[in-house]
Amino acid sequence: MTGAQGAWDDGLPLLLDYQAAWNRDRAPVAVIEKSRRIGISWSDAAERVLHAAEPVGHVAYQSYAKDMTGGYISDCADWAKRFGKAVHEVTERDVRIGDDEHVHQYELAFPGGRAIQALTSSARQLRSRGRPGDIVVIDEAAFVDDLAAVLQAAMAVTVWGGSVRIISTHNGDDSEFADLVRDIRAGRYPDFSLHTVTLADAIGAGLVRRIHSVTGRPYTPDSDAEFEAGIRARYKDGDTAAEELDCAPRAGGSTYLPRALIEGCMREGLPVLQYTGSAEFNARAEPERRAEMRDWIRERVHPLLDTLTPEERHAMGFDVARTQHLSAIAPLAIGRGLHRTVPFVVEMRNVPHKQQEQVMVSIGRNLPRLCGVCVDATGLGSYLAEAAADEWGPLAQGVQINERFYRERWPPLKRRMEDAAITLPRDDGVLEDMRSVTLIRGVPRVPDRPVKGRSRDRHGDTAIAVLLADTAADDDTGTLAHRAVPAGDDSRPWGGQDSWIRPGTARAPFGGWTHGHA
Repeated sequence: MTGAQGAWDDGLPLLLDYQAAWNRDRAPVAVIEKSRRIGISWSDAAERVLHAAEPVGHVAYQSYAKDMTGGYISDCADWAKRFGKAVHEVTERDVRIGDDEHVHQYELAFPGGRAIQALTSSARQLRSRGRPGDIVVIDEAAFVDDLAAVLQAAMAVTVWGGSVRIISTHNGDDSEFADLVRDIRAGRYPDFSLHTVTLADAIGAGLVRRIHSVTGRPYTPDSDAEFEAGIRARYKDGDTAAEELDCAPRAGGSTYLPRALIEGCMREGLPVLQYTGSAEFNARAEPERRAEMRDWIRERVHPLLDTLTPEERHAMGFDVARTQHLSAIAPLAIGRGLHRTVPFVVEMRNVPHKQQEQVMVSIGRNLPRLCGVCVDATGLGSYLAEAAADEWGPLAQGVQINERFYRERWPPLKRRMEDAAITLPRDDGVLEDMRSVTLIRGVPRVPDRPVKGRSRDRHGDTAIAVLLADTAADDDTGTLAHRAVPAGDDSRPWGGQDSWIRPGTARAPFGGWTHGHA
């Protein structure tokens, strides 16, 4: 579907040249490396609607996040209406694809018996595909876990005349998607096609004129240059801009959490509090520091604790540092529908361990229905992990931040993000920390050294705190009865350890990651 004159008064066809070229492609496997936000998924939806409505075959769309699959099926419904194609209502349901795996699925069905199904990425879902005319679309393929397995399952549709469409921005030069692009260029797959569309290519085809037309802004001879300059200015370094806008994959490890995925989980109104210990503060006697920190807690932290829902369970994660990096505390509220929310974050820089303990204890004592605390027990964190164990007993676990922990704990949190089942503060520092998680030798982790071009003042600390909180929420040690105390009060609110609710015996959860505080 190349498109005639569009509904916008901009003198351009309905589909821009690069969009129409992608839709015209009839190769059994078509791949496009592209800049972000240039409308390829939107235009692809038009072609898939015609394919399913004619009817030629079923369409299976996969991507890494629930909001992307929902957005694609919504675009398909809009195109069907534009084309005057009769469709049944969009259906939404959870589908079981294994003994222990469920996926969320959207479906747009047509009277001829064909349908477009949009699902999050899983190779298992494609094993039943492959009837004549079927098409598989894999969107943002560079960010799909185990892309090789997904592609292996998808290729079966080509046996009976179906096709595979692979769309993505880049995610590092060592990703499976980057390898696929290099293999096509090297001629290893002569019947595969490859499209490359940079931001400059899209602007040259009329992208800015189209954006201005849709949004109702006047288009001037300077609009293209101003738009491109504004987009590039939003990136912190040239390597990231080159990867996301110019189809030039960044050297080194691949980003594990796409920017769009992180931003899709963020919400305004969830504060990030920061406290920096000055040289003068650090030089004071501990009672003086405690008094000043108590005032700060009462003024800044306690009002946020008062907003928490008493009926919800809460967990807490604490990534510990002293001078070079941030210490970050992330509470986590668990709603009745099991949605998880980070209601606020506390970031501390150059704060003595005694005052970090003061903040940790003040927050933890005031979290309703506390169900778990995970503290970074690596190196300097061992002291605070011990303090947490003294304070909360078996509810508190010291965690060694190592490769095993990263390997086992990042995938469940990423899956939660893909399912839109967790909410984070909308904050540039939090975004930068989450973006720093990198695939290194196949394991998602925060690199030992700051990522090139990113702020050297941050080292993924809040990302680790959120990961620890998510880990604590998955523990089943029990729940502590809630009794709020004034922020900064040093007394034990429950009258000592013996009055804690302990539904089970102490144990070492998470496969032995603890630091001796089971």
